[in-house]
Amino acid sequence: MTVTRLDEREIRETVRQTFEAIADHFDRTRYKPWPETIAFVDSLPPQSRVLDIGCGNGRNSLLLGRAGHEVIGVDFSLNLLRIAQDKMASRSLGEVSQFLGGDASALPLRENAFDAALYIATLHHIPSVDERLKSLEELGRCLKPRGTALISVWAIDQPKFEELLEKKKEDPDYADTFLPWTRTDGKVFQRYYHLFEEDELKGLVEKSGLQIENYFKSSDNYFARVRKSG
Repeated sequence: MTVTRLDEREIRETVRQTFEAIADHFDRTRYKPWPETIAFVDSLPPQSRVLDIGCGNGRNSLLLGRAGHEVIGVDFSLNLLRIAQDKMASRSLGEVSQFLGGDASALPLRENAFDAALYIATLHHIPSVDERLKSLEELGRCLKPRGTALISVWAIDQPKFEELLEKKKEDPDYADTFLPWTRTDGKVFQRYYHLFEEDELKGLVEKSGLQIENYFKSSDNYFARVRKSG
Protein backbone atom coordinates (compact mmCIF):
# COMPACT_ATOMS: atom_id res chain seq x y z
CA MET A 1 0.00 0.00 0.00
CA THR A 2 1.11 3.57 -0.62
CA VAL A 3 0.74 5.82 2.43
CA THR A 4 -0.13 9.42 1.53
CA ARG A 5 0.23 12.29 3.98
CA LEU A 6 -3.53 12.31 4.56
CA ASP A 7 -3.42 8.57 5.11
CA GLU A 8 -0.62 9.02 7.65
CA ARG A 9 -2.80 11.19 9.88
CA GLU A 10 -5.73 8.82 9.52
CA ILE A 11 -3.60 5.76 10.24
CA ARG A 12 -2.01 7.31 13.33
CA GLU A 13 -5.46 8.10 14.70
CA THR A 14 -6.68 4.60 13.83
CA VAL A 15 -3.72 3.08 15.68
CA ARG A 16 -4.50 5.20 18.75
CA GLN A 17 -8.20 4.34 18.69
CA THR A 18 -7.43 0.65 18.29
CA PHE A 19 -5.17 0.56 21.32
CA GLU A 20 -7.76 2.48 23.33
CA ALA A 21 -10.36 -0.15 22.40
CA ILE A 22 -8.20 -3.23 23.05
CA ALA A 23 -6.32 -1.92 26.10
CA ASP A 24 -7.77 -4.34 28.68
CA HIS A 25 -7.44 -7.37 26.40
CA PHE A 26 -3.93 -6.26 25.40
CA ASP A 27 -2.96 -6.04 29.07
CA ARG A 28 -4.10 -9.61 29.72
CA THR A 29 -2.01 -10.94 26.84
CA ARG A 30 1.12 -8.75 27.07
CA TYR A 31 2.44 -9.05 30.60
CA LYS A 32 5.87 -10.68 30.31
CA PRO A 33 8.97 -8.64 29.34
CA TRP A 34 11.11 -10.09 26.56
CA PRO A 35 14.52 -11.64 27.42
CA GLU A 36 16.24 -8.96 25.33
CA THR A 37 14.57 -6.23 27.37
CA ILE A 38 15.45 -7.93 30.65
CA ALA A 39 19.10 -8.20 29.60
CA PHE A 40 19.19 -4.49 28.71
CA VAL A 41 17.61 -3.45 32.02
CA ASP A 42 20.03 -5.69 33.93
CA SER A 43 22.94 -3.87 32.25
CA LEU A 44 21.92 -0.41 33.43
CA PRO A 45 23.70 1.40 36.27
CA PRO A 46 21.77 1.43 39.58
CA GLN A 47 19.01 4.01 39.97
CA SER A 48 19.05 5.11 36.34
CA ARG A 49 16.43 7.51 35.03
CA VAL A 50 14.78 5.63 32.17
CA LEU A 51 12.33 6.69 29.46
CA ASP A 52 9.85 4.04 28.29
CA ILE A 53 8.55 5.18 24.86
CA GLY A 54 5.33 3.45 23.86
CA CYS A 55 5.09 2.08 27.38
CA GLY A 56 1.66 0.55 26.75
CA ASN A 57 0.35 -1.35 29.74
CA GLY A 58 3.58 -0.86 31.68
CA ARG A 59 5.06 -4.35 31.49
CA ASN A 60 8.54 -2.92 30.88
CA SER A 61 7.99 0.02 33.22
CA LEU A 62 7.25 -2.51 35.96
CA LEU A 63 10.49 -4.32 35.15
CA LEU A 64 12.39 -1.05 35.45
CA GLY A 65 10.73 -0.04 38.70
CA ARG A 66 11.39 -3.42 40.31
CA ALA A 67 15.05 -3.08 39.30
CA GLY A 68 15.29 0.17 41.28
CA HIS A 69 15.15 2.64 38.38
CA GLU A 70 13.07 5.78 38.01
CA VAL A 71 10.80 5.44 34.97
CA ILE A 72 8.87 7.91 32.84
CA GLY A 73 6.42 6.20 30.49
CA VAL A 74 4.94 7.87 27.39
CA ASP A 75 2.09 6.53 25.26
CA PHE A 76 -0.73 7.94 23.15
CA SER A 77 -3.33 5.53 24.55
CA LEU A 78 -4.88 6.96 27.71
CA ASN A 79 -6.43 3.60 28.59
CA LEU A 80 -3.06 1.86 28.46
CA LEU A 81 -1.50 4.66 30.51
CA ARG A 82 -4.18 4.20 33.15
CA ILE A 83 -3.42 0.47 33.31
CA ALA A 84 0.32 1.13 33.57
CA GLN A 85 -0.13 3.72 36.32
CA ASP A 86 -2.45 1.46 38.33
CA LYS A 87 -0.04 -1.45 37.91
CA MET A 88 2.87 0.53 39.32
CA ALA A 89 0.82 2.00 42.17
CA SER A 90 -0.51 -1.42 43.21
CA ARG A 91 3.08 -2.63 43.60
CA SER A 92 4.17 0.41 45.61
CA LEU A 93 6.17 1.78 42.68
CA GLY A 94 4.10 4.90 42.11
CA GLU A 95 6.75 7.18 43.62
CA VAL A 96 9.42 6.06 41.13
CA SER A 97 7.19 6.29 38.05
CA GLN A 98 5.31 8.85 36.01
CA PHE A 99 3.14 8.35 32.92
CA LEU A 100 2.44 10.94 30.25
CA GLY A 101 0.21 11.09 27.20
CA GLY A 102 2.29 11.95 24.17
CA ASP A 103 3.46 11.24 20.64
CA ALA A 104 6.71 9.34 20.03
CA SER A 105 7.56 11.81 17.27
CA ALA A 106 7.15 14.84 19.57
CA LEU A 107 8.00 13.75 23.10
CA PRO A 108 6.70 16.11 25.84
CA LEU A 109 10.04 15.99 27.66
CA ARG A 110 13.11 18.16 28.06
CA GLU A 111 16.39 17.30 26.35
CA ASN A 112 19.33 15.47 27.97
CA ALA A 113 17.06 14.17 30.75
CA PHE A 114 17.47 10.37 30.72
CA ASP A 115 20.27 7.92 31.37
CA ALA A 116 18.57 5.27 29.23
CA ALA A 117 15.44 4.47 27.25
CA LEU A 118 13.33 1.60 26.00
CA TYR A 119 11.61 1.92 22.63
CA ILE A 120 10.05 -1.53 22.30
CA ALA A 121 7.51 -2.62 19.64
CA THR A 122 6.35 0.93 18.90
CA LEU A 123 8.36 2.42 16.03
CA HIS A 124 6.72 0.02 13.55
CA HIS A 125 3.30 1.57 14.26
CA ILE A 126 4.38 4.96 12.80
CA PRO A 127 3.22 5.15 9.15
CA SER A 128 5.81 7.55 7.72
CA VAL A 129 9.55 7.17 7.27
CA ASP A 130 9.96 10.88 8.08
CA GLU A 131 8.05 10.51 11.34
CA ARG A 132 9.92 7.31 12.21
CA LEU A 133 13.19 9.18 11.77
CA LYS A 134 11.84 12.12 13.77
CA SER A 135 10.91 9.80 16.63
CA LEU A 136 14.46 8.43 16.76
CA GLU A 137 15.78 11.98 16.77
CA GLU A 138 13.42 12.72 19.67
CA LEU A 139 14.77 9.69 21.51
CA GLY A 140 18.30 11.05 21.04
CA ARG A 141 17.25 14.53 22.15
CA CYS A 142 15.92 13.19 25.44
CA LEU A 143 18.93 11.02 26.26
CA LYS A 144 21.84 12.41 28.22
CA PRO A 145 25.23 12.41 26.46
CA ARG A 146 26.43 8.78 26.46
CA GLY A 147 22.90 7.66 27.32
CA THR A 148 21.83 4.28 25.94
CA ALA A 149 18.63 2.81 24.54
CA LEU A 150 17.15 -0.44 23.23
CA ILE A 151 14.91 -0.27 20.16
CA SER A 152 12.89 -3.11 18.62
CA VAL A 153 10.75 -3.45 15.48
CA TRP A 154 8.98 -6.30 13.69
CA ALA A 155 10.94 -7.97 10.89
CA ILE A 156 9.32 -8.56 7.50
CA ASP A 157 11.20 -11.81 6.89
CA GLN A 158 8.84 -13.96 8.92
CA PRO A 159 7.03 -17.01 7.48
CA LYS A 160 3.62 -15.38 7.98
CA PHE A 161 4.70 -12.45 5.80
CA GLU A 162 5.99 -14.54 2.91
CA GLU A 163 3.31 -13.19 0.54
CA LEU A 164 4.16 -9.61 1.51
CA LEU A 165 7.82 -10.26 0.84
CA GLU A 166 7.03 -11.44 -2.66
CA LYS A 167 4.88 -8.38 -3.37
CA LYS A 168 7.57 -6.09 -1.94
CA LYS A 169 9.94 -7.20 -4.69
CA GLU A 170 7.65 -5.38 -7.13
CA ASP A 171 6.38 -2.58 -4.88
CA PRO A 172 8.47 -1.32 -1.90
CA ASP A 173 5.35 0.08 -0.20
CA TYR A 174 4.19 -3.46 0.56
CA ALA A 175 6.18 -3.27 3.79
CA ASP A 176 3.10 -1.47 5.17
CA THR A 177 0.24 -3.68 6.27
CA PHE A 178 -2.68 -4.09 8.69
CA LEU A 179 -2.98 -7.08 11.00
CA PRO A 180 -6.17 -8.08 12.85
CA TRP A 181 -6.61 -8.12 16.62
CA THR A 182 -9.69 -10.03 17.78
CA ARG A 183 -10.99 -8.87 21.13
CA THR A 184 -12.63 -11.32 23.55
CA ASP A 185 -16.09 -10.14 22.47
CA GLY A 186 -15.28 -11.14 18.89
CA LYS A 187 -14.85 -7.62 17.54
CA VAL A 188 -11.91 -7.33 15.15
CA PHE A 189 -9.59 -4.31 15.02
CA GLN A 190 -6.95 -3.64 12.38
CA ARG A 191 -3.48 -2.62 13.60
CA TYR A 192 -1.07 -0.86 11.25
CA TYR A 193 2.52 -2.10 10.96
CA HIS A 194 5.51 -1.03 8.94
CA LEU A 195 7.56 -4.23 8.65
CA PHE A 196 11.32 -3.70 8.62
CA GLU A 197 13.89 -5.19 6.29
CA GLU A 198 17.21 -6.44 7.63
CA ASP A 199 19.25 -3.21 7.63
CA GLU A 200 16.39 -0.70 7.55
CA LEU A 201 16.33 0.07 11.27
CA LYS A 202 20.12 0.31 11.28
CA GLY A 203 20.00 2.92 8.53
CA LEU A 204 17.36 5.00 10.32
CA VAL A 205 19.29 4.91 13.59
CA GLU A 206 22.49 6.04 11.90
CA LYS A 207 20.63 8.83 10.09
CA SER A 208 19.19 10.03 13.41
CA GLY A 209 22.66 10.61 14.81
CA LEU A 210 22.58 7.80 17.37
CA GLN A 211 25.45 5.32 17.48
CA ILE A 212 24.77 1.60 17.15
CA GLU A 213 26.49 -0.57 19.77
CA ASN A 214 24.75 -3.83 18.90
CA TYR A 215 22.35 -4.82 16.12
CA PHE A 216 20.72 -8.23 15.98
CA LYS A 217 17.61 -10.23 15.13
CA SER A 218 15.75 -12.26 17.73
CA SER A 219 12.24 -13.77 17.81
CA ASP A 220 11.17 -12.13 14.53
CA ASN A 221 12.29 -8.69 15.73
CA TYR A 222 15.25 -6.49 14.86
CA PHE A 223 16.93 -4.95 17.88
CA ALA A 224 19.32 -2.03 18.07
CA ARG A 225 21.18 -1.09 21.21
CA VAL A 226 22.21 2.51 20.66
CA ARG A 227 24.11 5.27 22.42
CA LYS A 228 24.06 9.03 22.20
CA SER A 229 27.44 10.59 21.53
CA GLY A 230 29.01 12.90 24.05
